[in-house]
Amino acid sequence: NSYIEVQGQVTSVLAGAFAAILLTGTNNNLLDIGGFIFVLPINIEAWDIYEIFLLDAVTYVAVIFIFMLMRYTPIAKEKIHTEGLFDRLQGGFRYLRDHPIILVFGLASYMLFAFTLVEIHVVLPLYVKNFLGMGGNIFASAEIYYSFGAIFSGLLILRLFKQLNTVIGVIVLMLVVACAFYLMFIYKILWIFFLGNFLLGITNAGVRILRTTYIFNHVPNNLIGRTGSVFNTLNIVVRMLLIGLFTFSFFQIGDNIRFGYLVGVLMMILAVLSLIIWYKRIVTAEKK
Repeated sequence: NSYIEVQGQVTSVLAGAFAAILLTGTNNNLLDIGGFIFVLPINIEAWDIYEIFLLDAVTYVAVIFIFMLMRYTPIAKEKIHTEGLFDRLQGGFRYLRDHPIILVFGLASYMLFAFTLVEIHVVLPLYVKNFLGMGGNIFASAEIYYSFGAIFSGLLILRLFKQLNTVIGVIVLMLVVACAFYLMFIYKILWIFFLGNFLLGITNAGVRILRTTYIFNHVPNNLIGRTGSVFNTLNIVVRMLLIGLFTFSFFQIGDNIRFGYLVGVLMMILAVLSLIIWYKRIVTAEKK
């Protein structure tokens, strides 16, 4: 899980840096990314947004051809389940109904992931524009800082929490990101914004690694996909509610989008309280 996280976030760093170059171009061979100035050997003109989307589409086509070249040989022939999607989803619900500890832990630990997706695509662009009053290069730089945080997390998170149980690790990470969200809500300072995104990368990736490891260790292999479908469905519902909330005109007025991070603080606190209430039962199940 950790190495996959690192690989994915390294590509995000490269993509974020490349996007910053294409969005803003360079000025006299100087490129401003993440508050740092880089000198390039050539001057690059800014691309139009439709040209960037076209390049993005071309990369998807390239990936399809790469997948076509891959050869896969199954190690063991497993039984193919032919049930419909609804039946599989029902199976996941039944398992989680009989194992409420896994349901509570999975749902609570998913809250950060749900908020992060909405934050990146809905809150962050408006925050940069309306609250910070800055442009596309700052937005792209935030993605880079986030990715560096996720890389750091992928390399070290399991080592840092090796002596602690999974629940403590998730609680600590959620409290850290709640503090970061609160600072971003209060202060209009660029380095705090970048620090917040770096911490968000660490905590979101860290919670995801800990959650995935816990579920792999406690859910039978033949039910992991079904329980994952339940969590993904609930995650989508939470994201839809958040997106609906952030479409209210209140968040579009002035710099009110910063209150979106206050919503994130409240979500993290509620998730942490749930984990604290169920702490003994989750830890007892983890030791079995």
